[in-house]
Amino acid sequence: MGRELFFLFFAGIPAEDTGGFPLYPLGRWLFPLGICLLAVGFRMERSRASRLFAAIRYGKRGKWWTAHFCRHLLYGVLTGAALLASGLLVQLLLTGTQPDRQGMEAMAAVCILWIVHMMTLLALFFFMELFMKTAEQRNLIPPALLLLEGMSFLYGHYHREAARFLFGSWGMYTQSSLCDGAGYRIVPVLAAEAACIAGCCLLGYGFLAGREKETDYLWQV
Repeated sequence: MGRELFFLFFAGIPAEDTGGFPLYPLGRWLFPLGICLLAVGFRMERSRASRLFAAIRYGKRGKWWTAHFCRHLLYGVLTGAALLASGLLVQLLLTGTQPDRQGMEAMAAVCILWIVHMMTLLALFFFMELFMKTAEQRNLIPPALLLLEGMSFLYGHYHREAARFLFGSWGMYTQSSLCDGAGYRIVPVLAAEAACIAGCCLLGYGFLAGREKETDYLWQV
């Protein structure tokens, strides 16, 4: 039962589960991702009052952005790792036995795919937050990202031939080639998500470079 709970929340929705609207499975998948987005968003809002002083300390806004990006990405990874560890602990407590080698390998794959996918969502969050001038606008980013995740998955859910190319299926172990022969290939997807993370960081740096006056709203609470 413990292992089932871990896979229910972190492995995604099985490719063979094509019947009806997957409301509860999709909700379980989005729930831990939403926790990470909200936790990091709350931390960013709390540190917003000290942004101007941090930017002055770094000298250039581009340097501040790189530190801001990496620091909050690390916080998101730690939050996600805590959720994964909690799921694994539940498994050990409920089953009372250690998983076999095959189970350990599957769980390791689940953790890697989920963490990288969550990092990609956070990177998009940080980049989008650059352009939001009010707290109300910034508060819309997490639900918008979860909506993107859910809608893109649902399209692939009903159009299986396109599922492996859609962002909402990435990160799901059950949608990968490890579980489904027609699923997405892990290495290209991990490379694409890593490129997205790096791209968000570089684009944010480029956006802030030379825009001292135009981005004053970044320092307003």
